[in-house]
Amino acid sequence: MKFMLHILGIFCCLCSCALGQNISVRPNVVNIGALFALNSTIGRAAKVAIAAAVNDINNDSSILAGTKLVVQMQDTNCSGFLGIVQVADLVEYYGWKLVTAVFIDDDYGRNGIAALGDELAKRKLKILYKAAIKPGAKKSEMAAVLVKATMMESRVFVLHANVDSGIAVFSLAYNLSMTSGGYVWIATDWLSSYLDSSPRLDMGLMSIMQGVLTLRLSIVAPEALNRKPSSPSNANKKLYTAIWPGETTTRPRGWVFPNNGNDLRIGIPNRVSYRQFVSVDPQTGVVTGFCIDVFVAAMNLLQYPVPYTFVPFGTGRENPSYTELIDKILTNEFDAVVGDIAIVTNRTKVVDFTQPYIGSGLVILTSVKKQSSIGWAFLQPFTIKMWCVTGMFFLIIGTVVWMLEHRVNDDFRGPPVKQAITVFWFSFSTLFFAHREDTRSTLGRFVIIIWLFVVLIIQSSYTASLTSILTVQHLSSPIKGIDSLIASDEPIGFQVGSFAESYLVNELGVSPSRLKSLGTPDQYKEALDLGPKQGGVAAIVDERPYIELFLSEHDKFAIVGSEFTKSGWGFAFPRDSPLAVDLSTAILTLSENGDLQRITDKWLTSGSSASPSDDLDADRLHVHNFAALFIICGLACIVALAIHAGILYRQYTLHVAAASGPLSAAGSSRSHRSSLRSFLSFADHREVEFHKSANKDHAAIAAGGSSSGVSFTSSNSTNTSMSR
Repeated sequence: MKFMLHILGIFCCLCSCALGQNISVRPNVVNIGALFALNSTIGRAAKVAIAAAVNDINNDSSILAGTKLVVQMQDTNCSGFLGIVQVADLVEYYGWKLVTAVFIDDDYGRNGIAALGDELAKRKLKILYKAAIKPGAKKSEMAAVLVKATMMESRVFVLHANVDSGIAVFSLAYNLSMTSGGYVWIATDWLSSYLDSSPRLDMGLMSIMQGVLTLRLSIVAPEALNRKPSSPSNANKKLYTAIWPGETTTRPRGWVFPNNGNDLRIGIPNRVSYRQFVSVDPQTGVVTGFCIDVFVAAMNLLQYPVPYTFVPFGTGRENPSYTELIDKILTNEFDAVVGDIAIVTNRTKVVDFTQPYIGSGLVILTSVKKQSSIGWAFLQPFTIKMWCVTGMFFLIIGTVVWMLEHRVNDDFRGPPVKQAITVFWFSFSTLFFAHREDTRSTLGRFVIIIWLFVVLIIQSSYTASLTSILTVQHLSSPIKGIDSLIASDEPIGFQVGSFAESYLVNELGVSPSRLKSLGTPDQYKEALDLGPKQGGVAAIVDERPYIELFLSEHDKFAIVGSEFTKSGWGFAFPRDSPLAVDLSTAILTLSENGDLQRITDKWLTSGSSASPSDDLDADRLHVHNFAALFIICGLACIVALAIHAGILYRQYTLHVAAASGPLSAAGSSRSHRSSLRSFLSFADHREVEFHKSANKDHAAIAAGGSSSGVSFTSSNSTNTSMSR
């Protein structure tokens, strides 16, 4: 109410001054302009108050005596708020996740910092700490605020204050060594503009504030600026290399470990089983294990010291719930969680994980039986399709060789039954290189050479596969994978504290009544030995690293199927923690320099993790294993038959021409050429008969007599074939 009365009084004074200059001529309308930052608290309140005051004045005719008051309000879009947007863009551009806001704790300061927080939130950044300075504070009070701010992680300071307070803050920061290497100060635009030309500053402080603390940099990427044509308007927008505090061109990280004297509280699972990953000595409290060694090695690679303390979580009687362990970060009981923590979707929504340091995924562990060799084991090296394709090629090769050898080789002639038997015998005897028939044609030998090479490869592969099948004990299980396990309706085991339980229930729809919690490898073995009919389980679903450790000591069990989830283990930190980023880089370094593998070899041993069904299938030979050989052999057959057909057709043409003679009728010649039966009869005869007949015909034609060539007609083909 007082604010509105003040506004009303101000307007009355303004109107009186405006109207008092010329009483005799009273205007109908008095226009007054008002400039406010409408995005600020004051601006929003003033807008409402001014509108109400104008309405009251115009409704009371005794104030302006019939003159109407019009107030035109404009948003100043003040440089302070434009500067806030630019500051947020600058912080985002340089990759700083956290900032410390230093401001005067009045309406203007609070509104500016609130606007900054909103702009940073749009870019998934945030204000880590708000260093509020009371209006009219003494230098000692300002210094206390700045000292407290230096104990926080962020080294990026955004100053939002009036000129006098800003100068005082800068002077104190300089005296507190807060302008050295690693610090970044960003002032809002109105203060930056003042610093550009202010005569009130001595040259030393001016240099510090302009060259070190106040970044007047373009936030537009150099690539974007360079693509634009040069012009006077954008010549000043080019982004030059910044000289950061400490006279360096290296961009400050913008974050350090907080210097507040407190160690990081690192929560670790107090495991009961699989203590190779994390182990806490109940007597001395010493923490060891694979995960611990990886964490310590990564921390040693950081460029700044980070004091920390391991805090065990769990009763020590059973493995703790990892979901509850992660929740301790949300309640600030732990600053981080280290251990065999699987990176799963639900957890990534509440915490940040480092780069995975070991691969993981859910697999199925079950009992397997040794598969003895059966009487039909000799068929197992080839798949059914492979047997069919191989047999078909034996017949194809036999037929092709018969076609190429029939006219020149007596071994491939005779009665039809004898020739069919020869084709089958020759085909399959090549498997043992025991074929008695000789090949005389060049094309036939060409095909046989390629085929014998294919047979050699197939025979050698078959022998090796059969040897493996007969000598290696294969394992079998009725459960082949996650689908058959879900469909079986039999009990399923899982490790206490693992996310496997929630995944089976929520993602795969397994009934909770089917699940049985197991805590130790001995319980794994006992439950699998008993089986579902005696109170045990049909299989256990757990992460691969645990299962591989279990299999290194138990060979009666095996992994069936493949991993049905893909994840890894990482270290958990609060959201937007810079430590998660730095440790991820350190983990990658450990992987590249071989230290991660050495730690793995120290703590973990590889077990038999192959799938039994995959073992047998890996020994079997498929068609695609010999696809190239079959294609080459098929092409050789096609080429040989094409050449043979061309030669045969040419001989037949010459034979017809010789048999017709120069005086033969044209109709008789056409009849011979078009007769398929005559061509087949010609192809069935020996090639030597063709040569003899051709020689006699040439001799008769030369003597002027008629041709006495042999007539290969259908009438005598049957009779002559009986003598071949």
